Amino acid sequence: MSRLPSSVEAKPHWLVESTYLTFRDRRDAIRRGTTCECQACRAIPTLDLKFFIHHGDYIVQQVAGIYELVGSDVNLVHRLTKNHVAEATGWKAYVLFTEPGLAHAGLRPDGLHEQREAYEHLEPVATYSLNLYASHQAAVEARRIFIAAEQADLVIVQELPAPVTVVWDWINNSSKRVLWDELDSVVPVLRPGGRTTAGARNHCLHGKEAAVEDILDWRPFDYFTVGILKRGVYVSRTCDFQPLPNGGTRLSTNFVVKMPIPDWLTRRIAKPFLQVFGIPRTREHMARLVRQEVAEETDK
Repeated sequence: MSRLPSSVEAKPHWLVESTYLTFRDRRDAIRRGTTCECQACRAIPTLDLKFFIHHGDYIVQQVAGIYELVGSDVNLVHRLTKNHVAEATGWKAYVLFTEPGLAHAGLRPDGLHEQREAYEHLEPVATYSLNLYASHQAAVEARRIFIAAEQADLVIVQELPAPVTVVWDWINNSSKRVLWDELDSVVPVLRPGGRTTAGARNHCLHGKEAAVEDILDWRPFDYFTVGILKRGVYVSRTCDFQPLPNGGTRLSTNFVVKMPIPDWLTRRIAKPFLQVFGIPRTREHMARLVRQEVAEETDK
């Protein structure tokens, strides 16, 4: 195992939050990828973690070849697992510090819930708990990669007579994308956890014209952001899907171009560059196919 950076070692709540984020990402990925209806699999979304951080004394004792930590401070940690934090706060995932734990770490994170716990044969214990669910939500929001219209080199807005789910499929389904995208073909080559998500990768075209498309942010039926590298030019785009009152979809696609030239020059030629490569034309072609599909469904 690689050594943690000293800054992480000095801040145990960072390590706990990082561990919890990894756990939640894995739990959510398993939930999305599981179709089994057994009781254990149905319970996956209910799994959660709690952490307890205390500083004190202990001795190592060997019993029947098994090493155990023993001592009053070890007993205290075991007692603290039976606490009233969830009752008082409604939190399902949290890290609980004791006063010695906080003092030894030399930290005092914001948002701590202070509470006293009482156990038989022990003095009342002051505890300080941090909501890990809120930390997870903040981290997920921070991961968002969204190109806004004011940041884009080219913006294409289309109103399509199909619901968001249908338009999403036309943009992302490789068998449909090949019908309108001038890149001709998209081949999935990397799917973390066996699914499409941030970090997944596609190959577009093959041979000398091959390009790599990375999924940077993936929020199904809301928006997604991808980046594609081809011939030294990196084009990223966000596709934003907004449902319309009439059941249709407003699709906004915002493009940003990065070239191996000064930024001021890239900004001047980015939009003409995208137009030369037929980006607006391919998007209009896609819109015609969507309208045609809707018309055919209506006529049935």
